[in-house]
Amino acid sequence: MNLLTGSIMKAETRKIRAVIFLLSLFLLVSRVSISASPLEYEVKAAFLLKFVEYVEWPDSLQNDDLSSYTVGIVGKDPFGTLLPEKIVSSETPSKTFNIIRVNNSEEACNCQILFFSNGESQRILDKVKKMPVLTVGEGDIFLYDGGVISFIMEDNRVRFLVSMKNANQAGLKINSRLLRLARKVLN
Repeated sequence: MNLLTGSIMKAETRKIRAVIFLLSLFLLVSRVSISASPLEYEVKAAFLLKFVEYVEWPDSLQNDDLSSYTVGIVGKDPFGTLLPEKIVSSETPSKTFNIIRVNNSEEACNCQILFFSNGESQRILDKVKKMPVLTVGEGDIFLYDGGVISFIMEDNRVRFLVSMKNANQAGLKINSRLLRLARKVLN
């Protein structure tokens, strides 16, 4: 093996090692961000179920059976098994939850709570935003689109914003204790 061939092989070996290093780094970073996501959605699932204790629906619905709540998921379900697990651990004889996947506005109208996955279906939100449905989504823009509560991430913590204007349009009364926990309340 001559000197030129040896240096070419060393250069190729360094390139391969660099590629392996970068792939390993990418996999490590991906694994960290994947493991952080379930905790975020575990907290969001807990909030989603707790919101019912601090929201008052109109009298017309109070007369109906509001011991059972239907939670609709619009778009991709980011919770996986987290929401059903939270439901099992939080259900009491006085409150039960049913989770459904919502594909259209007719299904959405049968829910007391709708969770909109990031940026999903403005068409469904437009249909239910003046109905007594607690609409919950993600990001600042969700409230401006007509949602009532929006989750945001701040310093790696789940926070939420509340739009009183949108809650009033939906005929929902938000308890002041929930409003105090909100990062921001928009009027």
